[in-house]
Amino acid sequence: MFASGRALRVDAAQSDLRFWQIEAFGETVYRSFLGVRIASGGRAIGVLSVRHVSQRAFTDGESALLARAAATLGPLVLSAQEPQPPTAAGARAGSCSAGRNWRGHAHG
Repeated sequence: MFASGRALRVDAAQSDLRFWQIEAFGETVYRSFLGVRIASGGRAIGVLSVRHVSQRAFTDGESALLARAAATLGPLVLSAQEPQPPTAAGARAGSCSAGRNWRGHAHG
């Protein structure tokens, strides 16, 4: 899914060799999975997934909806990862939080 860019739909996750769950970690057991790649500018940056506790087949419409959501999120996630300079008003007010500058480095 991550490399190909295609949605991954699994309606019987417990019998699929690509999935495993470690109950000792307190993970909820799920039986169905739908996942799509989050990308921006052709660069894969994450995965958006839906898991369901019941065994079910996700529809083409559900897959398309999740893909549209991931396409919308891609540029937002990428821009959130980039340092943003403070606004002029924020810079005048000294609004850098916790003693850190806008790049996240400690003042000093």
